[in-house]
Amino acid sequence: MSELSPLDLLQGRRGQEPVPAALPSGKTERSTRIFEYSARRSDGQLVQGREVARDELELDRRLEREGLLLTGCRSVQRGGRARTAELSRQELFAFTAQLGTILSAGIPIVQGLREMHRRARGRVAKASIQAILEDLEAGEPLSSALEQQPRSFPPIFRASIRAGEQSTKLPEVLKAQAGHLAWVREIRAMATQALVYPAILSLAIGGLVAILVTFLVPRLTKLYPGGAEDLPEQTRLVMAVADAIRAHWVLGSLLAAGLLLTAVITLRRPGPAQALARMASGIPRVGPLLRQLAMSRFAKTAALLHDAGVEMVSTLRLATEACGNPYYRAAFERATQRVQRGSTLAEALEQETCMDPFLLQLVGIGEASGDLSTTLGHLVESYEAEIPRTVKWALSLVEPAILVFGGGLVLYVLLAALLPIVTLYEKL
Repeated sequence: MSELSPLDLLQGRRGQEPVPAALPSGKTERSTRIFEYSARRSDGQLVQGREVARDELELDRRLEREGLLLTGCRSVQRGGRARTAELSRQELFAFTAQLGTILSAGIPIVQGLREMHRRARGRVAKASIQAILEDLEAGEPLSSALEQQPRSFPPIFRASIRAGEQSTKLPEVLKAQAGHLAWVREIRAMATQALVYPAILSLAIGGLVAILVTFLVPRLTKLYPGGAEDLPEQTRLVMAVADAIRAHWVLGSLLAAGLLLTAVITLRRPGPAQALARMASGIPRVGPLLRQLAMSRFAKTAALLHDAGVEMVSTLRLATEACGNPYYRAAFERATQRVQRGSTLAEALEQETCMDPFLLQLVGIGEASGDLSTTLGHLVESYEAEIPRTVKWALSLVEPAILVFGGGLVLYVLLAALLPIVTLYEKL
């Protein structure tokens, strides 16, 4: 028995089962179809199943070789629900980690995916794995199967898988992708956990202020024998706000929703989003954190794709999209254009004043030594160690800020409610 080649291992070839050859464009011919069939054995027992074939005649010949007599069949669509569904971040991480482990163990991908499909619990995950299985059994590579589910597998993920197939480093690429997804999930979980208490505290303070303004202050001020003109200025201001809220709360809610919708639509445009991101980058403490996050996402994605064998311009474009910050994305786009015109990456990045000096230094060293992947990996390790500490420190300031601001607001409203009583007591 001949040894399986890496391509045979990735596509899960079995015995002499024919697999369509890849086209020069990198995609396989999609002339095969999935058939659901019913057939009978020689003893008359009815058998039902699925099979991949180009047409009914080829399906009949395949079943005949297996000792089955075809009695009926119908063509079914590949994928179905998986084409429009979207895997959650947890499902994508689990898929990536499990598939990387399966390929590292030398298990054919089709066999491994069948086991993953059997163990999968979510309906979306099951449908997604089933669609990938169908495409692989039809002779397509994994990258082409993932391209049929763009909502579940982002462009960066698909590009790294394609490069891993071409360089026969797919298990290593999958493990690196799983590590990246785990790191992103850890940062998100840290931020979410740190913001839960401030969010609850903000809601509590907001509810308390609303009760004071709309219920307590009007009733306390009615105890004051003088007219509204005799009330302290602070109290009149709070009462004016309370009257406006009670009289125009519907109009105010609609206006707030309209302003929020307008802000969301405006910030989706490149110009306003970039301008806001640039303003945020100049805020003390916040700006350096935003720069670190953008640089780390860029460096991690670039290291992952470059190590997988993706060519430089495609690597830079995908890493630019991954940085997530409109201000720094524009800077990386300009640097990518310079690289296309013949500049080195270090020279292209040095012309952008917003770049992190540490990034510039290590990129220059990597290009000079011819080992950019290794230096980018060292940069990523540094960012991964530094960013969680910076994020934790920044989020630790949110709670005291809310307490100070909310306490001041509550104190102001309480003073507005009590000042008329204090004034009346002094007059008596």
